[in-house]
Amino acid sequence: MTKRIIAVLIVALITFGCTNSGKKSADDGSGSSKLRNDDESQQELKSLTCSNGYTIRYRDIDPDSLYVEVIKDNKTEKHQMKHVPSGSGAKYQTDDGKFVFWSHHGDFTYYIDDEIICSYIAPVKIGLTSSGPLYTVTYKSGKILEVEVDNSESASINKLNITSDDFKEAISIKMETDPITAVFLADLDKNGYEELYLITTSAGSGSYGEVYAFISDMDVKIIQCSIPEISENETKNGAIFEGYMGHDTFYIKNSLLAREFPVYKEKDSNANPSGGKKKIFYTLEDNKLKVLSNDKK
Repeated sequence: MTKRIIAVLIVALITFGCTNSGKKSADDGSGSSKLRNDDESQQELKSLTCSNGYTIRYRDIDPDSLYVEVIKDNKTEKHQMKHVPSGSGAKYQTDDGKFVFWSHHGDFTYYIDDEIICSYIAPVKIGLTSSGPLYTVTYKSGKILEVEVDNSESASINKLNITSDDFKEAISIKMETDPITAVFLADLDKNGYEELYLITTSAGSGSYGEVYAFISDMDVKIIQCSIPEISENETKNGAIFEGYMGHDTFYIKNSLLAREFPVYKEKDSNANPSGGKKKIFYTLEDNKLKVLSNDKK
């Protein structure tokens, strides 16, 4: 599965789980691109909750400075860190070098006096090949799957080659989709085996979203599914997708897949929806994504 990677980018993950020994806690989460943790979306500080009782909250001040709060036993220490040279990744530390925050390829580590306090390894990373992005996905079990994207012929169409030799049944899936806007892992059915979710968005003014799920069958094989298509009847007045005209955002909330979109009224232009926003929640049952509920806000 060796490929030549020209450059490596970072997938920004939204919810972080940490431990003081480099192992992930049960609070791990993931995200990218349009993907976000809805509970943290309104917070200025990102939060790392560690199994040893520490909570690390941080935000960028500017490209060369980082603000960090270290919380334990109801006590809060506040630090402003400066960017310092590093052999790899981005490293920030206090003037005395006691407190260090380091990130590399989506991985994060927080140190106090050279001791690891929090450590997080990103499960999804993006590289580049000569034909397009390469997503490398690492499951909690350690199995690795790659999603190679070929968009060299058209920016509006992705040709996908999904492969892995780590499962009992080798994976080789080829398909065409709209451009990928997010890739993340989640365990919606809570069976201990994560699913891979690819989020795509169509080119053009509608920006219609689609979700492709690749379900791990006990790490033996992969089962494919996608969210149900929206029928014309479902967009009529009083129906669950009333006012839907695309512009979707997908993210995980409370172990559910949330789909959020603006609501268009009859005379609204594509650029000016006036009906607020609506959320549709999906659950995973019997290897199928099903609409669970909706919530208009």
